Amino acid sequence: MHRRIRRRQSGNGAFGFTPRRRASSNYRVAKTIVTGGLSLGASLVAYSALGQRIDIIDEDTIRRGTERVRLWSYDAPERRQSCMINGIDRPIGEEATEGLKAILAGGELRCQTRDVDRYGRTVAECWAGDQRIGDAMVRGGWAWALPRYSGNAFLSAQEEAERTARDVWAGQASCEAPARFRKEHQNRK
Repeated sequence: MHRRIRRRQSGNGAFGFTPRRRASSNYRVAKTIVTGGLSLGASLVAYSALGQRIDIIDEDTIRRGTERVRLWSYDAPERRQSCMINGIDRPIGEEATEGLKAILAGGELRCQTRDVDRYGRTVAECWAGDQRIGDAMVRGGWAWALPRYSGNAFLSAQEEAERTARDVWAGQASCEAPARFRKEHQNRK
């Protein structure tokens, strides 16, 4: 059952979404066709534990309604990015997308606005239930911490992912940092 979602904002700049009742029986929800984990549209759709619709633009950007939100202080592989891990070419970007989708299903999405980036996106630290999304992505080995923006917020999570050889840190991994991948592939779309 699909429900409309209403934005609510508290006085401290935090925002989240709560379900509301249908406005009419003619309300229809647009559906994104998903095949084999990849979206045929512009984004992949995830639903939180409370049924909130969240469009995953990429592994570190989501859309809630019309608002694009850049998730604060980590950088994840691009969706089309792969890594050579123990001699196997793994679609690490797709794996990171699935990781984010699983994290988002963990509870109500709550975000604290931190900034607006040069593309006009809200930059926000977000939680899915009690789970800090950036920490979960970095700790899971699906992303790199960005201490330039967060200080040491996710460095212990990255050290744990490296020490336990998770995903981008697995075995004999040859994973290019996402910023370098974007720069080298910007004209090859």
